[in-house]
This record gives sequence, C-alpha cells and structure tokens, in this order.
Amino acid sequence: MTIVHSLVFAVVLSGGLLSQIPSSGLRLWLRADAGVSQSAGRVDSWSDQSGAGHVFAGSGSSRPEFSQDGSDSLIRFQGDQVLSASLPFTLTTATIFARFRYRIASSNNDYLYAFGAPGARGRQFTLSRRNGTQAYHYDGSSVNLGGVIPAARWLVSRQVFGEGSPGSHVLRIDGAVQLSTSSDPYSVSFATARIGDWSSCCFRFWGDLGDLIVYDRHLSAAEIQQVESWLGARADRAYASPFGVGCATSAGVATLDAAPGSRPVLGGNFTTQTTGLGASAPAVQFFSFDDTRNGSVTLPLALDAIGMTGCVLLVSTEIVQPLLSGGGTASSSFAIPNSPALLRTGVYLQTLTFDLPANPFGLALSNGLALSLGL
Repeated sequence: MTIVHSLVFAVVLSGGLLSQIPSSGLRLWLRADAGVSQSAGRVDSWSDQSGAGHVFAGSGSSRPEFSQDGSDSLIRFQGDQVLSASLPFTLTTATIFARFRYRIASSNNDYLYAFGAPGARGRQFTLSRRNGTQAYHYDGSSVNLGGVIPAARWLVSRQVFGEGSPGSHVLRIDGAVQLSTSSDPYSVSFATARIGDWSSCCFRFWGDLGDLIVYDRHLSAAEIQQVESWLGARADRAYASPFGVGCATSAGVATLDAAPGSRPVLGGNFTTQTTGLGASAPAVQFFSFDDTRNGSVTLPLALDAIGMTGCVLLVSTEIVQPLLSGGGTASSSFAIPNSPALLRTGVYLQTLTFDLPANPFGLALSNGLALSLGL
C-alpha cells in the first residue's frame, strides 16, 4: 500500500506553507514532512512544495527510507540510495539551504546532493565531504577543501553561489564559514539533479535529510535569518525514529520504539519499549553513538552465519544496559542532561533478547531506534 504525505496545492499557494520562508525566487522546496510518497517504508517520490510541481523519484532497492516521529520526518540514505529529477531551469546564481546529518563518522567524497552535470568549471552546485570530515566542492576541474562537516548531529547549511563575483562560492554550516572558493562563472543546468549521490555516480550519502531549499538569487540578511531560524527550530526538535527491522523471537518479532508520549528532550527522561519478546525472555539494550561501525566491523551486519536467522546488528555495542522485562515486553528509562552541548546529538539503540527457541544461536535482535536529543 502506498502512503502519500502531501499538502494540497491550493493551501501552498494561499500561504499555508510559503508563509514560513521567503517565496521570491524559490525554485525548489523539499521537506520530509510533506510531499513524500512511500511504500514499504521506502520513498517512491518526493514532491517539491514551492508550487512548481517538481518531483524527485527513486527506483527499486535504491530508494531511501522514509521515517517519521510525530511531527518530524526524515529521508534516510544508507550509502546506496538515490533520488533524481530532471528540472527545467538553469541557474547562474543560487542560495541553497539544507537540514541534514551525516551518520557516518568520516567519509571520502560522498554527496548529499548534486545539481548540474560534470564538465567545465562552474557547472555544478554540490555539497559533499572528503578526507574524513572536510567540506568539499568540485568546480569542474579543481578540488576545493575547507572546514569541518561533523557527523552524528543535525546541521543547517547555506551555500551561496555567484555573490560578489560570478564564480564565488561560500558554504556555511550553522552560520560559520567552512569553505570559500572562486571558480569560473556559474551556469548550472538542473536537468541533472540528484539527492544522495554525485551527478555521475557513485559517491553516495550516508545520513538523513530533512529539508532542501533552492533559490535562484542571493537572499538578504533578513531573509537568510528567516530561513535559517525556521530550519534551526526543526533541527533542534527531539525525536525518536525507528530504523531497520527486528528478527523473529519465540513470540513474534522484536520491535523497539519510544514509549507512548516519550521524547528524548534535554533535561528530561526518555523511555523505550520493546515488544514481541518471549514471555520470560531477559533482554539488554545497546546504547551507542554510532550506527555505522562496531569496532572495525561495518554496520549493518547480518548475523545469519552464526545462527541468528534474519537478525541484523544495527548499532555498535560499546554500552550495554539491562532492561526490565516480563510478559513479552522490555523497557528502559534514562535521564538526559540539560546541556546545550548535547543539542542535536544522535544516539542509537537496539535491544538484544536471550531466547533459546528463537533460532539456533538463542539470541534475537530488535530494529534500531535513532534519537536526536533536542527541545
């Protein structure tokens, strides 16, 4: 069954959405809480909310995941998913905003998005990392490296192309300049538009995207503040988002989620609930800051080879917390410090249950739960 998360076009035009950010020069507005058509938890298409009717589409197993927690939504890429479109315009100047997070600690040349085909200098607008966490821009002939694009927390980026001089490019992350370069004058055809990859394949994104906004002009300081304040408020929200799938237990499928009404708010308590467990099966929970590696092992890791049929390790296992379990359910609760330094931090959880009848190895795993600590 296909589920469509969209808003009526008439509401957009009447200002229901466009009152939130400036509308003048708006060419593309993708927001994960609107315009997403998905089936079986994967994105079939993502419709632009600018009023222009642009649509990005995925195909087969290359579709990214769609995840939602309350009012927040995100599009999750895991290193092999892409959304693409062919848009009927060319830009010589642009202001591009994004709300995103890299979920892999370091990377080399993986693109959150790429507009324009490779070739001559000044033919692409892109956002990528290289050499670990360095901001990276390829202008068609030269590799430009700058400051840091960190992982495991939500970020708000702003790229301005062609301001001051026709070939200038400035990238800011949360308002701070990370990269400033100069190329030939820009002329970028959006006939090639890819999210989660470079325009010509295959340098792919591993992380989450919540919003992507493209203007065909340079915004004023007041307009920039309006957009970044709106994106910043969205990045600051606390949410818990399930990902992956659990495996079979003797009583069903191990399923981890936030307890009803619980959110990972700074200064509060957060409670999880795992269902589908054996009636008397004990359980523990992995508490992690990484869902991409467990020591030297790349995640996710299928465990069929050791007898945990259908089970996948999704998070690292450095912290293990016993759970209160009984009657097929296990729960945990922990306090989150009220520290501004933790705002937007990513935390990843997964439940392990001891269940001898479940499979030859006698252990089963739940799905994962990704937290963003916030307000």
